[in-house]
This record gives sequence, C-alpha cells and structure tokens, in this order.
Amino acid sequence: MKIRSKLILIILSITLFSLVAGFALVSINDINTFKREMVESTTVQARVIGDYSVVDLAFSDQEASAKTLAKLSAIENIDYAYLYDTAGKLFSSYTRSGTAPPAPPVQTNSSEFEGGYLSVFQTISEGNLIYGTILLRASTIPLEEKVRDYLLTMLSFIAVLVIASVLLAVQLQKVISAPILDLAEAARKTTEGEDYSIRVTKRGEDEVGVLYDGFNRMLEQIQHRQQERDRAEEALKSSERRFRHLVEQSHDALYVLVGRNLVFINPKFEEYLGYSVEETSSPGFDVMNLVDPSSKGLLQEREESRKRGEAVSNQYVFKAVSKSGRPYDFEANVAMIEWDGTSAILGTLRDVTERIASEEKLRQQQEQLRQYALELERSNRELDQFAYVTSHDLKAPLQAISNLSEWIEEDMGESLTGESRKHMDLLRKRAQRMVALIEGILQYSRVGRIRDKAETVDTAKLLADVVDMIVRPPGFVIHVAENMPVLETERIRLQQVFANLIGNAIKHHDRPEGRVEVTVREAGDFFEFSIADDGPGIASEYHQKIFVIFQTLKARDKFESTGVGLALVKKIVEDKGGKITLESEEGKGATFRFTWPGKPR
Repeated sequence: MKIRSKLILIILSITLFSLVAGFALVSINDINTFKREMVESTTVQARVIGDYSVVDLAFSDQEASAKTLAKLSAIENIDYAYLYDTAGKLFSSYTRSGTAPPAPPVQTNSSEFEGGYLSVFQTISEGNLIYGTILLRASTIPLEEKVRDYLLTMLSFIAVLVIASVLLAVQLQKVISAPILDLAEAARKTTEGEDYSIRVTKRGEDEVGVLYDGFNRMLEQIQHRQQERDRAEEALKSSERRFRHLVEQSHDALYVLVGRNLVFINPKFEEYLGYSVEETSSPGFDVMNLVDPSSKGLLQEREESRKRGEAVSNQYVFKAVSKSGRPYDFEANVAMIEWDGTSAILGTLRDVTERIASEEKLRQQQEQLRQYALELERSNRELDQFAYVTSHDLKAPLQAISNLSEWIEEDMGESLTGESRKHMDLLRKRAQRMVALIEGILQYSRVGRIRDKAETVDTAKLLADVVDMIVRPPGFVIHVAENMPVLETERIRLQQVFANLIGNAIKHHDRPEGRVEVTVREAGDFFEFSIADDGPGIASEYHQKIFVIFQTLKARDKFESTGVGLALVKKIVEDKGGKITLESEEGKGATFRFTWPGKPR
C-alpha cells in the first residue's frame, strides 16, 4: 500500500471514529433527554388530573371521577388512566378505545418505560391529606417517531461529513506524502548512483523539515566519511611505506618466527647475527643455532610452557652468538600474531650487552655500598659507646672537683675568706659548665644517628610539661595557643627544641617580668611553631652566629652558657626536614620560628 493510501486511510479512520463516537454520545444524551421530557410532561398531566379528582375521591363519586378521567381524551398519547383510593383499590379507569387491561398494583410516585408505554404513578394529596393515587399510561409511539427522525437527521449529517472528510483527506495527505516522496526519490538516486552530493530542499520548519535536515546531514556525513576513507586508504599506503622504511632502518632486530623457522628478518638482524635472509629462510636453518648454550634451557622452558597454555612473559633477556662467534646479550620483546593464516611470533631484539655489563658492575658497587653501610653502622655504634663512656669519664672528675670544693669549704668553715669562697663558687660553676658542655656535645653528636620511635604527641600537653620543668621568675608569663596539633613524631627531640627555645627566652631576658608566646600554624605537610618573647632582642649581625656551636653573645664569665643549645636545636629541626629562623631587632624582643613535620620522615 502506498503512503498516500495509508495517510488517507489514517485520516478517514480517525475522522470516522471521532464522528461515530460523537454521534453515539450525542444521540444517547438526546434520546435520554427526550425520555426525561416525556416523563416530566406525563407527570405534570397526572398531577393536574389528580388535583381534579380530589373532590371525587373525597366524596367517593365514581361517576364524577369517570368524567374527570374522560378529559384525558384530549391528550393523544394517553391511552389508559387508573384512579386508586387510599386503600389502593381501583376507584375508576379510562381507556381511549376498547377495554382497559387489568389495573396493576398501586405504586408511589414512580415512572417506567415498558411494552411501548410510559407508566407514571402519582400520589394525590392536598395539604397533609392523601386521597389516593393516579396511574397514566402514555404511548411511546410519538417518542419513537421523534427518535427515528432525529437519528435519520444525524446519519445524513454524518454522511455529508464523511464525504467532506474523504475530499479533505485526499488533499491533506499531500502535505505529508509529497515531501516524503521527494525524500524517497532522493534516496533512490543516491543509492543507485552512489552520488552523496545530492541534497533535498526543505519545504518548512516542521518535523518533515527536521527529517530533511537530518537526511542532508546524513548525506553530508557519508560524503565526508567517503572522503575520509579515501584519505585513510592513501594514508594506509603511506603508512605501509613508512613502516617498511622503519623496519629497514630500525636500530632493533625484527623477526617473525613460525615454529623454529625464521620467515622474516630486517637488516639489523642480519647486521647483528651475520645471517642473510636467504640463510635464515632456508629449510634446514634452526633458530636455536643462534642461542648461546647457557640460554637454550630458558627458551626451551618458555616454549614448553606456551604449549601447556601457561602464561609466559612477553619480555626476557637471553644470550646469543653471531655467525662470527661474537657474544650478545639481547632483550627480546615478543607478541603472538597471525602470518599467512598461521600462528607466529613477532619479536624485537635489542642489544643490551653494555647495559647488562653496567648492571653487573652496579650490583657489585651496591653490594660494596651495603658493606660500607654495615661498617658505618658498626662505627656509629662504637662511636656512640665511646662518646657515652668518654662523657661519663669526663663528667666523673668534674663532679668530684665540685664535691671536693664543697667539702673544703665546709672544712675551712669560718676561716675561709670571702675571696676564697668566691673562688670556690667560681670553681664549681666552671665544673658545672663543663658538665653541661659535655652533655650538650653528646646530645649534638647523637642527632641524626640515633632515632627514637615515633609516637602520638599532643604538643599542648608536651608544652605544659616543658613549662612545668623550667624554673622562671614569679612575674614571668608563658602563654601557649589553644590550637596546638597532635603529631606522630619523636617526643624527646621535639621536647628538646621547645625546652631550649623557651629556656633561652627566660634566661636571656633583661627583666624579671616578661612574656613568652607560643603559637602554631599549618604550612602544608609541616607545622610552623613560633616562640616570641619581649626581651632585649638580638642584633641582625648575630642572627646566624647564634646557631653556630660554642658561640655565645655574652662572655661566659658573666653569663653561664655552653653555646650548644641553639646549635642543637638547628640540627634537630633540619634533621626532621624543617628549618629554623629568627626575627628580631635589638630592644624589640625575638621570635624564633621552626617547622616540624606532622608525620615521621
């Protein structure tokens, strides 16, 4: 069936369905209206006759009642009437012609279509008194004639509409079929002639217009792909030429192996191993002749594993021997391919002879370095033991000197002059300074060599412990910020840094009442701690000198200091990957900042 016929059929089907459905709905509604009007009219008539019959029923005057009912002869469709008393007995009746059928049982205010008649029961009453019931039976012939005339009119109207719909459908289908037929003709020409330059002219902006645009874009894409295919074919040919050139100029040996037969080699293969294409492709040539005896087991094992279906690495290193007897170390990379319908191996051989020799030399050097590291570790342990023993041996005499000075002072008692007591006190201070210096040097030497186990450290609690341990004047305030972090680090090292910096801020302060502020901020993977004081400050020319071991800004005779504290702090911080800086001007206090990692390094 052609698209024109399909469109006409679709339009007519929709039109007929709509007309029939509308006709059915309207007809049913109108016929019900006709019936309702008849019921209402007959009911009114029953009420009127009932009102006229009140007196007859009240006085039981059947003769007068018969005359009243006889007036119904003026109404053409009333064929029968029955008047009942209050007991439901027939009081009088009326018939247009012939004998009236038996009176049906009395009902209360009802209506019913049955047997070609409309029966209407109506109660006769006046005020609150009921006098009886009247039944009118009206013929439905006039109603049937009215419905028949109505249906004929409607069918005639539908027929006219159907004829108009057919004529309109014939014209309307052209709006859709014509563009589609044009599109089909363009598709036919494109298919037969493979001419993808054809385009159709859009007639409008509706869905068919969208279809036209889509068809034109499709032809444009096909034409573009055709052009791309032509270019791709040309590129493929060019690629084949380049590939052939690359194979021939490759610095790696290339080969294709079917079984144990070499079916393809490139010039580099011939250059390495000295065999020509004719020699390697001859029937009696075995590729295993190229392999050094020390590597034949490796290749045979790979071949057997492949036959068993086991996974085999695509890359391996083996030793080979050229035709002239020159040894090679080759790194082979292989892949399974299909060659003339047969499973084959495509492989590359890269000369790694020098690399293998270098790797062996490097391995030997690494082993030597490992031995050096073990020796260094042993030396460090011995050095640490030596430092500990030396420290103990040096501190013991110093402690003895300090004790002896106290005993001498006690023994001399009052006979010891003031000058002598001053010398004894100076002697003990020098001995204590030497003990502190030895302990500082010992700690300095251990930084970077001996590490404690990292643990979870709450820096707020750590600082509280440090502050409790430091002796400070009563008027001195140390304030620690509330945002102190929790770190995974070596507790002792961090405690040493805080203790030295806070202790120095108090020890070198120029007033008995001062303030130290400890704050922190995040700096990437690190935290930057700041220890700021309101002391005398440090001149800029000494900002680097104070971090040098044994350097002090005040004479040791006037101020007890080992010159090791800040050098120790700097070494600890830098060992953790951080850095320490000083911001200060003379007379304006000092701020030491150092960074510390959040996790072990």
